[in-house]
Amino acid sequence: MVYKAVFFDFDNTLIQGNVWDSISKRLNCVEEDARLYRAFLNGEIDFGSWNKSIIELYKSKGLTREVFYEAVRSIKPVSNAKNVIDSLKNRGFITGIISGSIKNAYDFFREEYDINVHFARFAVELFFSVDGSLVRNNCVSDRRKHVRMHARI
Repeated sequence: MVYKAVFFDFDNTLIQGNVWDSISKRLNCVEEDARLYRAFLNGEIDFGSWNKSIIELYKSKGLTREVFYEAVRSIKPVSNAKNVIDSLKNRGFITGIISGSIKNAYDFFREEYDINVHFARFAVELFFSVDGSLVRNNCVSDRRKHVRMHARI
């Protein structure tokens, strides 16, 4: 049996924008976010340090579940992405997302797009309290475990 699969990036591929940028704009912390991201890209801090710093920034700016999903819903899907995915699935392809974005965001779109699986070398999952405040995050970094946990094939 031969398996066929097509994987898409999430930010700026399936959606017209970037989840991190959308959150930072909502929280009015674009400059701080950009400074942290540049430090990560320049090798001044590792992914773990960047992740911890960005989540602390979001907490300090009052990120809540409501604000997070407002930011996610404000990002429009790429036109015809759903049609392309449906066409691939109708032809027997498994569809997936490969992303380093925020798991909560691509889970939101994954349901809408009916995508089979998602895979991340590094992704962040946000956890909110009952009252909606950001409590903590989890950096997903074990790709084999992550794919097994989230496959819907």
